[in-house]
Amino acid sequence: MTTIFIRTTYLLIITFIFSSVNPQVDKRLIGKWKLVKIVEDTLTMTPPDSVAFDLIISESTFSYYLGVNTCGFEAKTIKKTIIDTLGFGGLCTEACCDEWVWKYSTKINYTGTYELKNRQKILIISNQESDLYLKRVLK
Repeated sequence: MTTIFIRTTYLLIITFIFSSVNPQVDKRLIGKWKLVKIVEDTLTMTPPDSVAFDLIISESTFSYYLGVNTCGFEAKTIKKTIIDTLGFGGLCTEACCDEWVWKYSTKINYTGTYELKNRQKILIISNQESDLYLKRVLK
């Protein structure tokens, strides 16, 4: 229970740090999403059920959990593309070893083109490395 509280607190802090007055993100994306899988060529990577790899999208920020560390970046969407407006992949806490929780956590990259499916319940983000599939948890 304490771990969930700490993780949620970090996500909220990062969201607050990057908050902006002007909405820049497609309103249909705003909410909480759970990473379901990452597909890279012929490899499909599914995160462990023991850890929620959540993505929280606000009007101008993306905050996400890597297993141990929490990251976030200021974002905007243009023509179905998610752009990191700072251009360096955002900021992350550096507590420890995300790869110990899930060896593929380093493959999480929430920039690229996006598509909503199944009545906006599934979000697919595609970039040069992979396709990330997320399921809406909260709107």
